[in-house]
Amino acid sequence: MPHKLNKELFLIPNIVITNMKEITFEIGVLFPFPKTEVRLAKKELIRQLEMLLEEFEVDIFVGKAHSQRWWDVQITCLENEKKIILSILRASVGIKQKIHRLEKGMIILGRLVDPYNTGFGWFIDIGLEPRKDALLPLYSLRESLFNGAKVPLREITDAYGFFDKVPIQVEITKITKRKGEYNIDVKLSEEWTEQLLDWAEGENEWLIIWGTSREKLIHALKSAGHYQDIIGIDSMDTLTHIIFLKQNTRGTGLVPRLGPHLKTAIFGVGSPTKIRELRKNYQ
Repeated sequence: MPHKLNKELFLIPNIVITNMKEITFEIGVLFPFPKTEVRLAKKELIRQLEMLLEEFEVDIFVGKAHSQRWWDVQITCLENEKKIILSILRASVGIKQKIHRLEKGMIILGRLVDPYNTGFGWFIDIGLEPRKDALLPLYSLRESLFNGAKVPLREITDAYGFFDKVPIQVEITKITKRKGEYNIDVKLSEEWTEQLLDWAEGENEWLIIWGTSREKLIHALKSAGHYQDIIGIDSMDTLTHIIFLKQNTRGTGLVPRLGPHLKTAIFGVGSPTKIRELRKNYQ
């Protein structure tokens, strides 16, 4: 799973702290949601933050949502833990940030932006305010996933089942400024690259579903009579999930059965067969 809530990425020393000062700080958390699911999204964001920060003594308050894109969040924690908490949130859920605070090598969880609208790379919303999306160039995707073979971007996107708002963990590779305007280049993080390559080696298709909770997804599978057709469910975040299907189950057949039960959700179908065909055709 490219984005399990993986705290092993962050080494938290076992230090006994006495009389450490508590602080409260405010951040914007990047967590887009369907227009009609504000309550659900707030509930799931709180759940996500609590899971990510379960090893810390924190108080979390989630406030107002903005433009169905990000949320006001207030966190109270020990003063010396703020930096590691921000690193975890930046890499694991995405936070609102200023461009001058970005650094090469920084790991960020962003969101795909209309991946079928360009042919030269994926734009990634990395939480910048004012809004400025990063570019994951096509050549970088090819190097990470297809050994540099010249596979068209649209076919990569389609084979993996990606679409607008899907979480993508990236690493900043370049920050340039020309005539007062910044440009940010990124690549897939090492963790994501390994997982996407692992998916392609399997035999089973997968469904990516954005815009619903895990509980509602399981209920929809059972109501549609297809719970027995899956191997398991993993979560990219608490509103984005991946269903791994049994070998003879096709995602394109499952989507119309689940759609009536998940009316605000968006679906994408990933296929290891398509990925292997692309490798063969463009080697």
